[in-house]
Amino acid sequence: MSTITRESLANNLRELGLKQGDVVLVRASLKSIGAHFKDKADYINAILDVIGPSGSLVGLSFSKSFFTPLWPPENFFFKDDVSAITGGFANLMLMYPGRLRSAHPTNSFVAIGPEAKDILEGHDENTHAYFPMEKLLDMNAKMILIGCIYESPGFTTAHLAEYRLGYLKNILFPSFHKVYYERDGKKFLYKRTELGSDSSTFNKYYQYYRRAKVLSEGKVGKAETMLISAQDAFKIENEILKNNPRFHICEREDCKLCCGRHLLNKRAWGKFYKVKILNILKRK
Repeated sequence: MSTITRESLANNLRELGLKQGDVVLVRASLKSIGAHFKDKADYINAILDVIGPSGSLVGLSFSKSFFTPLWPPENFFFKDDVSAITGGFANLMLMYPGRLRSAHPTNSFVAIGPEAKDILEGHDENTHAYFPMEKLLDMNAKMILIGCIYESPGFTTAHLAEYRLGYLKNILFPSFHKVYYERDGKKFLYKRTELGSDSSTFNKYYQYYRRAKVLSEGKVGKAETMLISAQDAFKIENEILKNNPRFHICEREDCKLCCGRHLLNKRAWGKFYKVKILNILKRK
């Protein structure tokens, strides 16, 4: 079996359709790639080798918040160097020299390259969580899933479609998601105003991408990988959601978002809260 190298990963990405000058949003499960790099930055370098100095790499550097009707812990607050909860690839990007990060207290994006500043500019506590996706859509950026196509499925354009259709308002108690954040040396409280749906359902879109023949599939290292353009993905997702606002609702009866807080799934509330109350009583 051949060794997986920075060069072989770059070749895999080219075969999928990534090319010089591309703006690309990447989500990746590093362990699934099967590489053993002494310098972990080579996961990023392999992508930069393909898109070149005129291309830009974007990642999701979402960070921790706290679900509480009261006050969140004061010993944690968002600032530029706080770790991401969106996996090892995002945290590698945060350690990469010259990277930029947006200022949104819970849903920041990180980017490297000449378009980074423009993509991230204005994304803070005053804009919606997926604001950089507006820029990526306008640029017709590419989006890649490396190895996480089922464990963390789908593309972030689906959340942008939810936002544009007004569906982010369908999940109750967004303001219970809180965190302190730092701005100019001062600490402020941030409360979310809207929430994206459960993204575990986003793999349901794959059949529609394939049917439209807009999805490129292959492997990066050992990792099953998908590539699609933002505009192609968004067009399909937006049309499906417009005709079926319940498309993102999952079937897991214990899902807090879908069965306990979703305005379009009230029929599930009774059973969800009955089970919750019984479990509380059993513990007591």
